Amino acid sequence: MAQMVKRFIQVKGSGPFYMDEFCALTGMDIVAALRALNEAEKAGLLVYLDGIWLAYPRAEKARRQTWQDWSFTPQKVKRIYRLCYKERNFGELMKILGSSETLVRRYLVAMERAGILVSQRKGQHKYYSQGRWSQLESYQQEKKARCASLTGFDTSRVEVTGFDTSRVEN
Repeated sequence: MAQMVKRFIQVKGSGPFYMDEFCALTGMDIVAALRALNEAEKAGLLVYLDGIWLAYPRAEKARRQTWQDWSFTPQKVKRIYRLCYKERNFGELMKILGSSETLVRRYLVAMERAGILVSQRKGQHKYYSQGRWSQLESYQQEKKARCASLTGFDTSRVEVTGFDTSRVEN
């Protein structure tokens, strides 16, 4: 019974409605509709006010935007580095690694920015080859190190967020 009322509220939305409107949309008879509406009122979905039913607005879950700082897996970084002993493009790396496109792109971009991989564009394709080996930290740490190398400032006590290094010229 409460499911029928929830579906009615989803279709109609919050606000006032009459018993005949509820019966017309749900196809329930008056006795069953009254039973369902009373049950829904006890559950807190709606309230009865002198012949008019009032459906409460659905409370939306509060969405907190959080930054997920994810760490790179050292094994995967080493594997990509070893695979790039000769020039390889993104498609070749995708076939060999068998991971998702997003994951491989994240690794390649981070490794390129850290100097672990060197890229060279040939036509439409970008080819990756080995650069200097170093351990890859979390995304935020890589971003902070990149900022320090570009500006020359000591960022050891500064937390960098939202700094776009793609527009900074070397």
